Amino acid sequence: MNNKFYIYHAHSWEKNKVNIAHFFHEFLFWGIDSILNNPSTIFILDNKLSEWELSLTNMIIKHLHIEYEVDDLTYHHNGMDRINLKKSKNYNKIFNIIHDIVNKEYDVEFDPNFKVLYFRDETPRRKMINYNNQLNYLFDEVITDMSSLSFEYQVRLFMKCGLFVTIDGAQMTNVIFMNKKSKILVLTTKNNNCWTNLFGTNICIDSVDEHALNYSDFNDNIVYNDEIQETITNFVTNDISDCSSN
Repeated sequence: MNNKFYIYHAHSWEKNKVNIAHFFHEFLFWGIDSILNNPSTIFILDNKLSEWELSLTNMIIKHLHIEYEVDDLTYHHNGMDRINLKKSKNYNKIFNIIHDIVNKEYDVEFDPNFKVLYFRDETPRRKMINYNNQLNYLFDEVITDMSSLSFEYQVRLFMKCGLFVTIDGAQMTNVIFMNKKSKILVLTTKNNNCWTNLFGTNICIDSVDEHALNYSDFNDNIVYNDEIQETITNFVTNDISDCSSN
């Protein structure tokens, strides 16, 4: 008898946007895990999957030859039990599979000097306020609305990206598309709260540096200041020097 694995659309707490972190950590990763443990597994896809969710799922289905059906499913967040990807015995294998699939689908040249900045401008929580483009000159691309970018654009952007500076959030899931030699500086509101380091996607690259700002609440917005400017400037300019000397 075939095993069924349900792939739900995971919305944000405001319910008007996709949460790709919960989608990947709660469902798609474990769907791949289920296939590896039982190749006869059938995916049941939520008919409300977003473009990002559906595009990545379809890539996995295509390359792993997974049978699937579509149904009208209702997402219920079941707590944080499943988001620690390190619990899977297939942990390393799954990320190797995803990396191989993405590289078969997209021919993108990695550039260690290509730098991207994203401060979550379009989000209601954990975004940068009072930032007036002071550091834009250091970056090749500054993203103001990640949710408006197509799946393909995000994949190509992160495959090319050598340095990514951001605030902790669901967009960090795109680390699964990055080159192993990439580096990330992530600003967190509280110490030891970076999902990428806590729950396993940091295996995809060599360095995820967390800079904690010690706010009282995890979802506080961040006020741009001299400390943040210096931290980001040092991260970017030091890595530029390192790349130039190699």
